[in-house]
Amino acid sequence: MMQAWQSVCPHSPGARDTIACNRVRVPMRLDGDQVQVRVRAAALNPIDVYRLEEGPFPHTIGYDFAGTVERLPDARRECSWERGDHVFGCVHPSGRSFDDSGSLQEYVVVNVGQCTRMPDNLSFTEAASTALVGTTVVQAFDAGRLHRGGDILITGGAGGVGSIAIQIAKAVYEADTVRVTVHTEAQAEFCRRLGADHVTILHSDVPMQALPSSVTCVLDCTHEGRQLATMAKGIPIVSITSSGAGVTSIAARTGRRSELERLLPALESGRVRPVIDRVFKFGDVPAAINHLSYGHPMGKVVITFEQE
Repeated sequence: MMQAWQSVCPHSPGARDTIACNRVRVPMRLDGDQVQVRVRAAALNPIDVYRLEEGPFPHTIGYDFAGTVERLPDARRECSWERGDHVFGCVHPSGRSFDDSGSLQEYVVVNVGQCTRMPDNLSFTEAASTALVGTTVVQAFDAGRLHRGGDILITGGAGGVGSIAIQIAKAVYEADTVRVTVHTEAQAEFCRRLGADHVTILHSDVPMQALPSSVTCVLDCTHEGRQLATMAKGIPIVSITSSGAGVTSIAARTGRRSELERLLPALESGRVRPVIDRVFKFGDVPAAINHLSYGHPMGKVVITFEQE
């Protein structure tokens, strides 16, 4: 048996009585393209908060993970790893069977196509913080046709996705100009340190009025996609939160190994750095969810399972 943080009843998101640390069976069955990983760190994302109210109940929450390979299939088809190798990636909770598929548990079974080796220069905490947001950004920039020399606007630049998107735009896609929107001066300075070229501070009651004519792509992280589409004039708008006319949504997608591996050179060289707001212990997941929901974190909220 193992411990797992599970959504147990449909109350308000972020409430302490919404989740519980339960004893569940260790997932053991492995297909030829799967491995069992001992989780050393996992990260929280807004989608975890949204799905606290989704059934069936109970279900284990979490997508991002980093850990060590514990078991390998008897008949390997695609796996070249060995026991003890360090890997990171994303699990893929399904609506049909949530109970053993989230990452906030001591062991996960994951397809080799959803994870890859950890860069040697990253800790488990750092690696776990990059998986889902990193692959989300790759999907978004591909969908938005971001190219070398491009000019991109990222709304919500200080969040978990925005903070790594600033870096990936520069280091991986070689964008010439990165613009971001934020809501406070502290967030603005945070984004400048990450490499943003232009920062616009928006007040909550005053939305963005126009897009600069040089913008070639928009990544929406703040539910502003539909409003931006009215002024985009053919500019690709990709949203991680909303959909609608003129907006490409990638909210329902999860990461693939090929997308993670496109980020490895930049992670290994330090040109893309994990951005962590706060680290919580495994026993403090309810507090971590409340911080993610109401604490306005800049960067990622990560759960560590033990001392690294």
